[in-house]
Amino acid sequence: MTSSHWLVPTGSGLLLRVLHRALVSPPSLALLVAFATLMGSSVTWPFGLGALALEMSWLYLRCRSPDFVRAVTDEMLRENWQAQVARAEELRAILDTDTATTLTYIIEAQERLAKLEGMNSLVAPSRTEAASLMAHCLHLAEKRHQLQSYLNDARPAELRRELVALEAQAQRTSDPEARRLFRKALAHKTEELQSYRAVEDTVARIDGQLAAVRCAFAALVGKIVRLRAADTTESGTTDQAVAEDLSRLSANVQALEESLNETLALRRDR
Repeated sequence: MTSSHWLVPTGSGLLLRVLHRALVSPPSLALLVAFATLMGSSVTWPFGLGALALEMSWLYLRCRSPDFVRAVTDEMLRENWQAQVARAEELRAILDTDTATTLTYIIEAQERLAKLEGMNSLVAPSRTEAASLMAHCLHLAEKRHQLQSYLNDARPAELRRELVALEAQAQRTSDPEARRLFRKALAHKTEELQSYRAVEDTVARIDGQLAAVRCAFAALVGKIVRLRAADTTESGTTDQAVAEDLSRLSANVQALEESLNETLALRRDR
């Protein structure tokens, strides 16, 4: 499962969930039962239409209620977070120790952020950006594992030894044709090694980005704790700053994903 499977609750997805929650609420179910019952009789069917009108009004009011929409959004974010944590647990079982530890720290920082949210009700954009950022981090960690597995199978160190051996053979031989063939093999081997070096660089960039997210999250949590401890009255300003910081982090990680995908695609096309 990649990050595309974790949808931040916005747009049509949120609307459908809000509508579903409104439909299955006790008042809505009671009105639907009344509608179905009353419409079965020629005497009571006008009351059935009245029940249907009340049902439509109820759904409209629920879908327009900021508190109800916020509650549904929180529910979707919790489900999204649980799915991300479950995926992180799966990944940590196969990742190298350093990457698994970095993921653990990122998750713990998000959980501390969630506790602060419970204490001081951080705005929804902060939670949304945090969920999006976590999804991108999981995707990067998964891509890193795939690339590292590829490198482990390819064994670049052995390729470097082969490169040295081919160079030595080309220098030792006195036959021009043999030297030409060795040089040709050397060129192919050099190109192959350059591709693996590009993959190694990609892995290093992922490591650097995950480390940056880990440290940025820790700094963000520390800043929020400091501001809360100071009993600042500018809560809205703080919440907006948190959302902006998380948005920048998420944008940086997403940009790295796109850059890595383009780089690897170019390498494959060569």
